[in-house]
Amino acid sequence: MNSMEISRRAFVKAMTVIAGAGLTGAHVPFSRADEVYPFSAGSGRPTLKAPPLACDCHHHIYDRAYPYVDDRNLPTASVADYLKLRSRLGLGRSVAIQPSSYGTDNRCLVAALSELGSTSRGIAVVDDKVDIAELKRLDAAGVRGLRFNLGVASVTTPEMIKPLARRIAELGWHVEIHMRADELLGMKEVLSDLPVQIVFDHFGRIPHPAGINHPAYTLIADLVKRDRAWVKISGAYQDSVLGGPAYEDVKSLAQTMIELAPNRVIWGTDWPHPSLQTKRQPMPDDAGMMDLLSVWTRTQAEVNQILVENPARLYGF
Repeated sequence: MNSMEISRRAFVKAMTVIAGAGLTGAHVPFSRADEVYPFSAGSGRPTLKAPPLACDCHHHIYDRAYPYVDDRNLPTASVADYLKLRSRLGLGRSVAIQPSSYGTDNRCLVAALSELGSTSRGIAVVDDKVDIAELKRLDAAGVRGLRFNLGVASVTTPEMIKPLARRIAELGWHVEIHMRADELLGMKEVLSDLPVQIVFDHFGRIPHPAGINHPAYTLIADLVKRDRAWVKISGAYQDSVLGGPAYEDVKSLAQTMIELAPNRVIWGTDWPHPSLQTKRQPMPDDAGMMDLLSVWTRTQAEVNQILVENPARLYGF
């Protein structure tokens, strides 16, 4: 029996115990920042042992010292708080994503990258007024891409994607797209003609139970097969109907995406889980969420690609 099979068995066994006890298992009530691992349920380590230099490709930092432009009552989630989780999960690298709360004010992100040092990279948010000097300043700070969060309180628009993609191409950056799958379908022509790589956040926000049968999956898969895009398998709770801890309705989508192109998949925690916080929903057990990789992947080699090799190529570690 290989190590991946053992990990799968251990994960399934743990989920069975949780279900049998009648507990929510992967969740606790709304988390506050004074807990041992802020904004995360549990305190155990993942069953899956992270390889050296494993990377969390999606987390946020919030600091009330920097004014929110979209204040959804999200508390401070500091670098120190995050590093506790990163250590718990056995990760050596991370990518900080500019939250929508700050709009195009990237000061909190830049400060976080300075504190995190060479083990971190960042994804910024700008609009079409940005000049090349500011982009180069962000690049020097560790930023490697631009995020277009075209949902709640968005300060960017779909019309900005192409001109900004042209502007960042010389820096070797990519664009990160976060929008609902139905809306993504209307962007097919734009996305197919960008001069930079594309990263689709949170499984491309493909809804369930449609999963791989949703037309947005075909759009994403085509771009991935053409080496034009990457998929971030993060935030399984975003569109799951069945919910945690196993997220059974997400499993088929995750496995299919990994089988399609294991060299173009990355993973992230989505800590401190802002979409759950704004809805006052329980926090997930990030160790359990990481262990889902043991179910979704087929081999240790795929785990190494998703956690180490792919992030190193995409973010330039």
